[in-house]
Amino acid sequence: MISRDAGCIFVHQRKSAGTSVKALFPDAVGPDRDLFADGVLDPEWSRQRALVTGCYKFTVVRKPWDRFVSGWKYCRTTRHRPIKDVLRNPPEARLLDGVTASGASTVSRRAHAAALWRHGFVTARDAIRSLGSDRPRGSHSQNHDWRHLTRPQTAILLDADGTLAVDKVVYFEDLNGGLADVFAAIGRPMPQIERRNARRTGDDYRTHFDAEALELFDLRFGSDVALWGYDFETGLPQVLR
Repeated sequence: MISRDAGCIFVHQRKSAGTSVKALFPDAVGPDRDLFADGVLDPEWSRQRALVTGCYKFTVVRKPWDRFVSGWKYCRTTRHRPIKDVLRNPPEARLLDGVTASGASTVSRRAHAAALWRHGFVTARDAIRSLGSDRPRGSHSQNHDWRHLTRPQTAILLDADGTLAVDKVVYFEDLNGGLADVFAAIGRPMPQIERRNARRTGDDYRTHFDAEALELFDLRFGSDVALWGYDFETGLPQVLR
């Protein structure tokens, strides 16, 4: 998202209060609402480098295990599958790849095949023709679940040389305090935050992970844990402990 009035870019980390944050910038409408949504992976990030460089950039990150559980229970290709199966076979960027992936579980193949059907790809030929396409079909784009669940948070925030591409990292666990810093930096009064899309309550992420699940998780998302020093038991990053 880019707010041209405020001169800032928000890199939207999925399942991390993104809808609530965007609501704080009512001028960011139309294409601006989703511009740079994939951070450094967004082609516009490099194409509009001068614009990116001239803006204040921030993001919100969330305790990795909690974010994963939230996405797992939200995404249609994963919500009915065991957590270990999802960690071994996370959503693919292209739905057909989830069906044809070598070593994928039967339940994972079926979930991706059902998603292809929902997107209107009735035959394998339809799906093959869709490769490389991210056109919305219904309410979701083909790689919706991949964007929400498969990528570590570091994937859209670190430049090729490993440097952080944003000026401020706001922690989901201290959302008010972090956003207060953002609005101070852009010289605007802090508006009231309205929590949106907060569907999951009373579910302790720690109950979903045994030793094997934690090992599988670390293989895919260890970079998130390491960069911000998140602690599994407290759920807090190093700077907030």
